Amino acid sequence: MRLHPHYFVAPIATLSPWSTINAFSTTTAFSWSMRCRGWQPFFDEKDSDRLSSSMENCKFACQPSHKRKRDDFHLFASATSASIETEESEVERHRSRISSLQTTKNKADDATSKSTDISKTQANSSPSSTATTVATTSKQMKETVPTTWKQALIRFFFQEPGPPLVLLSILYFIMARITHSPLTPTDNAIFTLSILFWTFQEYALHKFVLHSKYHWIGKDIHRNHHEKPYFHVSIDPPALLLGWLFTVHLLLKMILPWNLCLTATVGYATAGLVYEWSHYIVHTKVRAPFHSSHGSHASEAGAVCMFQKSVANLFLQMRDNHMRHHLVDDGYWFAFSLPIMDDIFGSNPDVREVKKAQM
Repeated sequence: MRLHPHYFVAPIATLSPWSTINAFSTTTAFSWSMRCRGWQPFFDEKDSDRLSSSMENCKFACQPSHKRKRDDFHLFASATSASIETEESEVERHRSRISSLQTTKNKADDATSKSTDISKTQANSSPSSTATTVATTSKQMKETVPTTWKQALIRFFFQEPGPPLVLLSILYFIMARITHSPLTPTDNAIFTLSILFWTFQEYALHKFVLHSKYHWIGKDIHRNHHEKPYFHVSIDPPALLLGWLFTVHLLLKMILPWNLCLTATVGYATAGLVYEWSHYIVHTKVRAPFHSSHGSHASEAGAVCMFQKSVANLFLQMRDNHMRHHLVDDGYWFAFSLPIMDDIFGSNPDVREVKKAQM
């Protein structure tokens, strides 16, 4: 049962103006409280007590003014004020409760929508993309960086298709040159010049093409190489190695006689294969060659000892130079096969000066 403020209109109409104002304030507060709590279907015990108190106040207000004493009037005013404050606190309590419930509901709806979006994305993903992702992840898990020279040799010449194919191509060009005509001093000069040309080309391509100021796909591929950890397996694909080799061979065939073309191709391809191996090996975790278990190079007399020390020093220089290029500043140290090229072209600054400039 709900009480409507209209029930009190008739009694209030018979009162004096001052009594009417007091009664109207009481019934208005009561009506406002009932409407705020109208969503509850039944009254509880607190509502019944509050209703009885409001009814008593209303009856008291409906009495003729000459029957009420001044003390009773003050008692009625304080009771009405307390009733209004109680109603306001109850309304605020229910408002805060409704607000907290709404917040909880919004969070639940957000979580449900996110889970639905994830399910839709997984359902819409194609099997091919899923297979590619799985293959890439498994490849990264299986990729191990060689730590010994035996592991490095097996990985380079027996587990990757590119280097063995280049080596077979070099052997083919050597056999073709030997069977064509006897070697001459000109062949020696052409062979040496082709190797020197490779070193200059290596520096120029690295600095002006792979680190170009202009955006192109080769720069993106090289940037991806820099973003990887320094120790990783870095071997170019066979399509790039063979495509580069035979393109250069055709260009040499256009400008040189056949015998010198074969010689130049052998020299250029050999320098390229040495570069590919050297770049691969300095990115592995192998120690310097001819390194004894006691931390020093193997001590042997004569030319063998000098050769071992030279190879070990060259390996250390290449690794140190390339690590500076990767880990300090990729704007310097572009040389690789011959680190002295950085000294010639002024790209070998002091590491402390470079780090100081970066701060």
